[in-house]
Amino acid sequence: MLLKNKKFTIFIMTLCFILMTAGGFGCKNKTGEGSASPSITPSGIAPETAPSSAPSLPVAPQAMDVVDEEINAELELRTLARDFTEVWGTFSSADSCQNIKALLDYMSGRFRAESEGIIEEQCAEQYSGLPFEWKTRVLETVVLSQEKKQAKILAVTERTIQRGEASESHYANLLLNLVVETNLAGQDEWRVDRASWAD
Repeated sequence: MLLKNKKFTIFIMTLCFILMTAGGFGCKNKTGEGSASPSITPSGIAPETAPSSAPSLPVAPQAMDVVDEEINAELELRTLARDFTEVWGTFSSADSCQNIKALLDYMSGRFRAESEGIIEEQCAEQYSGLPFEWKTRVLETVVLSQEKKQAKILAVTERTIQRGEASESHYANLLLNLVVETNLAGQDEWRVDRASWAD
């Protein structure tokens, strides 16, 4: 029995040696080449496949120019609306429509013709009633809409009227419609096309 076991053991050892020599066992993959396991990053992705963080891209100069143009256009509109409103809403019984006359060059052709008609019809006669004076101060301007050739702006104001020794104040909104028109020099400029109070 011992001899048979010894022969069996020798047979097994011989068989293992032959198989190892022939490549049946060992640490070789299917291609016959050894390969180490890929290293794993903390995120669980092999370094060669891990995405690299993209560098931040600078803002294109053209985009910056567009933003600057939009800011400048809105500033121009707000400034025109503010200045126009304060002059439009400030007048007295003694000035004979001087506020309207001072604004004619800032009006569209349509609004200018309409205002000149008002001056001719309503401001030609001298006022004979109780003297008064209106003063208007703009508190805020709000751009309601703005397109390439037209815009709407709301001017929030505080208005004070003085009659003799008495005065009173209240808040009022002036709605302005603006349009782009070409001036005599061939340049496009914003003009006020309508102004209406909404107390």
